[in-house]
Amino acid sequence: MSAEPPAPALADARGTAATFAARAASVSTDVRQASAAEVPALVAALLGDAGAGSVVVDSAAAAAFPALAEALRAAGLALVAPAAPAPLLADAAAGVSLAAFGIAETGSVVLATAALGDRLAGMLPAEHVVLLRAADLLADLDAAAARLRAWTTADPPRPYVSFVTGPSRTADIERVLTIGVQGPCALHVVLVEDGRC
Repeated sequence: MSAEPPAPALADARGTAATFAARAASVSTDVRQASAAEVPALVAALLGDAGAGSVVVDSAAAAAFPALAEALRAAGLALVAPAAPAPLLADAAAGVSLAAFGIAETGSVVLATAALGDRLAGMLPAEHVVLLRAADLLADLDAAAARLRAWTTADPPRPYVSFVTGPSRTADIERVLTIGVQGPCALHVVLVEDGRC
C-alpha cells in the first residue's frame, strides 16, 4: 500500500523550504532546521563550535525565544545588550537576529528593526545566526515586495531593513573574493519548523 502524498499546502511549504536551503547554501549560508524548543540549544552549540565568547541577541529574538539567553549563558557566552554602545557591539563575537521573513528564490533573510542596536547585532559580529520561522518563508521577490509595501504605512515604522544573502563578501580588490570584510564572516540560518516560540 503506497503512502498518501502530502497535502498541497504542505508540499508547497516543503518545496519552498528546500529551495531556500539550496539557494542559501549556494552563497555559503549554513542552514539548519529545528523546532522552537530546540532553538536555544542549537544556537548555543553553533556559537560554541565557532569559538564565540560573547554574543548580542536582538530584541525580537530575545522576546520570541525567552530560553535563549539562559542557554547561551550556560554555554559560557557573555551576553552583550543590543542597547550597548556600538564599540561594544562590534567587539561581540556573535550576533543572533530574528528574521522578519526569508526569500526562497534568493536564499535571503530580511531583517527589519526599529532600533539601531538590533540592526548592528547582525552587521558587526563575525558570526551571525538568524532565526527564521518557516511560516515567514516567502517564495519569491514579488511576495517580498508586497510585504515591504505594507511596511511603508506601518505604525511604528521599521526604518532599518536589510536583505542578507550569505556572509559579507566583496571582490573589490583585484577581483579576489574575500569573505567577512564588511560584516559577518559566517551566516547560519535556523529554520524554525513549527513557528511556535
